Amino acid sequence: MEPKITDFGLSRFINDKVTTIVTKNTPGTLGYMAPEVIVSQELSLRADIYSLGIIMKQVITGYNKIIDLEKVRRLKATKHRGSFHTAFTYSSVLWLTYILQVNYYIYS
Repeated sequence: MEPKITDFGLSRFINDKVTTIVTKNTPGTLGYMAPEVIVSQELSLRADIYSLGIIMKQVITGYNKIIDLEKVRRLKATKHRGSFHTAFTYSSVLWLTYILQVNYYIYS
């Protein structure tokens, strides 16, 4: 069994004769995009796994706030300063801390 997750944001542009779509920005829903995709707009398998993790987090915890605009603003700002790695590591630590807290409350 393979999970198939998709974003229907571009579906309204597709008709029978169109085979490709060119967008000005990286397609995707902001809250589900990996930090490195927001900054560099490079898609990868790791970015897909990140998106799957966000969906799993929502299903398991019931927490639906997916867009943290302040975090996105900081990530975009760090791209220009050259310290993306630090910001990405910091956001990863925050996310892991949150998951550990949720697990603590579930199992205690």
